[in-house]
Amino acid sequence: RFDGPVRLYARMILPPLLFLFRAAKFTGGAFLFCTREAFAAEDLAQGRWRGLAPQDFMIAEDAGRLVGFVALWDQRRFRQMRVMGYRRPLAAFRGVANLLGPLTGLPHLPKVGEDLALGYVSFLSVLPGDHDTALRLVEAARRLAGARGLHSVALGLAADDPLLERLRLR
Repeated sequence: RFDGPVRLYARMILPPLLFLFRAAKFTGGAFLFCTREAFAAEDLAQGRWRGLAPQDFMIAEDAGRLVGFVALWDQRRFRQMRVMGYRRPLAAFRGVANLLGPLTGLPHLPKVGEDLALGYVSFLSVLPGDHDTALRLVEAARRLAGARGLHSVALGLAADDPLLERLRLR
């Protein structure tokens, strides 16, 4: 069980990340089509990943051994989602929901016409079955999103992923 800190990782350590990613048997996403050359720190620094930078990655280590990593990808520069309206009764209680959000864990609900400040939890990778580390990494990505002014995060998981139920309970 991993209970160590999760920290930002401003420089890429690609071989261990690729090894862990493959060991996790993660499926889906553009990462499966990447090579060492395509996912180099220089590519991130030069913007070839459209807004993803080395400082967006966080790693989890246990006794100096890499046990997981995740990235928070802010895609607002090239992908925007705008709120076009709310149905009743949510429209009437949006302000109250925003006041209670920090206490209840509900996401911030922007005004009609505003963009949704959404970050994507990307490249989540842990060793198979290590749900504790995965949960800590997702939580770290959520905290980083808040520090960067993002109101919500999105994470795509398969419908039968065991992590999904654990995230719903939070």
